[in-house]
Amino acid sequence: MLALLADGVPATVKKYPLPVLLTVFQKVGDALAFAHSRHVIHRDLKPENIMLGDFGSVLLMDWGLAKVIGQKEAPAAAVARSAIFSARAADGQASETLAGPIMGTPAYMSPEQARGEIDALGAAGDIYALGAILFEILHLRPAVTGRAALDIVDKVTRGEVEWSAPSSSPGGPKVKKTNPPPASLLADLETSKPPAHQFFADRLRKILSAQIAPEFIVRPEGPITTADSEPEPDVAIVRGPAESYRHAHPATAELVAEIAVTSVAIDRVKAQIYAEAGVKEYWIVCPEEKVVEVYRQPSPSGYGERIVVAPPALLECVALTGVRVDLATFFA
Repeated sequence: MLALLADGVPATVKKYPLPVLLTVFQKVGDALAFAHSRHVIHRDLKPENIMLGDFGSVLLMDWGLAKVIGQKEAPAAAVARSAIFSARAADGQASETLAGPIMGTPAYMSPEQARGEIDALGAAGDIYALGAILFEILHLRPAVTGRAALDIVDKVTRGEVEWSAPSSSPGGPKVKKTNPPPASLLADLETSKPPAHQFFADRLRKILSAQIAPEFIVRPEGPITTADSEPEPDVAIVRGPAESYRHAHPATAELVAEIAVTSVAIDRVKAQIYAEAGVKEYWIVCPEEKVVEVYRQPSPSGYGERIVVAPPALLECVALTGVRVDLATFFA
């Protein structure tokens, strides 16, 4: 229905002016409040799960991911990884439900849900999804978009919201345009990258920059364009010169590293993306556990080798001769 409003379909525009949409939204909130009063969270709120009757009734559907707060979850590792990647190739990735360590629909997930922190989810995650739905009612587009589901999940974990004035579509709700949110509000949204993330990312870039051969360059948080995604790793070492990437991002890398202070679930999912792109070596750096997950031997089906390295070991990059990290010093 929101898609029809965005397209300006006359019958839909006439039937669903803003007051009607907000009434529907309020009824969804009432249904959710009842569920929360029974200690049940939905975990997959989105416009596609809201059904409208002919006489004003509103039904909140699809409770397949619902959870009773306080009850233990089945082990997420038992869910096949293919359930996550099936969403990448589908149309409308923003509304595709993911299963596995990361459950829900990318464009409506809270940051903690996108990070796979299942035990941390509560009523606040559903409230976040309600806010995302209200954003879409006013803007006639999701609050977060991307080329693939994984791109959207990655943005959500970083607290990125694509702010703009409310929709100017002929079918859009007639609301007063406002200025973009203040910088202080945007700063508050960047809750998923604690100081430790930036600290270790900067430290790793400095170490790698001092060791790589002249024909390679270090790219901090620069996109890598793959077949159906565009992740932005914390650190990537690619073959130079830098001028070759003036008009296009690199399609692969010699080494990619992600700092996983709070994002280890999504970073493990990215391993498949980087393997398909032919990234020779992938590191997931976990400062809290003081370990590095190392992935090597990429192929279209994934990495053939995975090892975990911890201090006092010396982490050597097989893909780049002479590049090594003293983990005892690095994690000190």
